[in-house]
Amino acid sequence: MMQVTLIEKPILSVQCNWNEALRERNGDAWVTCKSRGQPGIHGKLRRTGSSADGTPMVSTTDKFRVTEITKDTINVSHTDPNCQTCFIAPTTAFANVHKKSVACLDVTKGHLGVSASGTSEIRVWDSRTGEVRRDLEGHVWDVYTCRFFPSGVVVLSGGADMQLKIWSAETGKCPVTLKGHSAAINDTCIVEQGRNVISVSKDGTARLWDCGKSACLGTLTDTLHDCINCCALGPVAINLGTRDEQASEREVATDGKLLVHVRKCCCWGNETCLAVWVSV
Repeated sequence: MMQVTLIEKPILSVQCNWNEALRERNGDAWVTCKSRGQPGIHGKLRRTGSSADGTPMVSTTDKFRVTEITKDTINVSHTDPNCQTCFIAPTTAFANVHKKSVACLDVTKGHLGVSASGTSEIRVWDSRTGEVRRDLEGHVWDVYTCRFFPSGVVVLSGGADMQLKIWSAETGKCPVTLKGHSAAINDTCIVEQGRNVISVSKDGTARLWDCGKSACLGTLTDTLHDCINCCALGPVAINLGTRDEQASEREVATDGKLLVHVRKCCCWGNETCLAVWVSV
């Protein structure tokens, strides 16, 4: 059996509008270091002046350090426990797409975005302007996950109503609904071009679906029957052994793939606006 080593690392969090706060004279922003099972360590980043190019000069408290700062990025570290994170400021924020907190989002190279708020609301919008193109209406309760298929014009969503839905981002119609989970759906993966998709749920299962037939091809049950929060799919070079059962002829491009799912995961935030970043 393959041995798995778990490495737990602390999480650094910073005030979401740190870049705006540190532009102000004597402005400050909070920063937190949190290790699992331990109380958080809270500190302050405070602007003390400006360098010749206008970049803020920042002082810190509680063993935090700013190792590098530009107009768009800040690199924060902590000495005990030892950790470091680079935070990137958004270039644009869209405050009019949703009125409640944003639960999930995805974007395409074709300048489309899709996002869900803390309700059943799913919206498709222009990622350049924030203009809402259409609403995807059909989920009964909160939506926890939404993502585009590789085509960039089809959306997969899931949530508290235990249903997966496949939508046309161009028309807003939902031709496919996948049912089978007995609790809320927390996350999804799309296999290659999207003939198959994977979902994970609070019911402790991961399911492989055939989109064309609206059918479940297989179910993986967590050994602890615990809630599965998120999942990721990728190629793997190691030998995973042989299948216990013959693969369905409806499975496409699942060979050589490893599914990773996470039972315990922590995150924070209650923002109602969508922010846009540029990679650096």
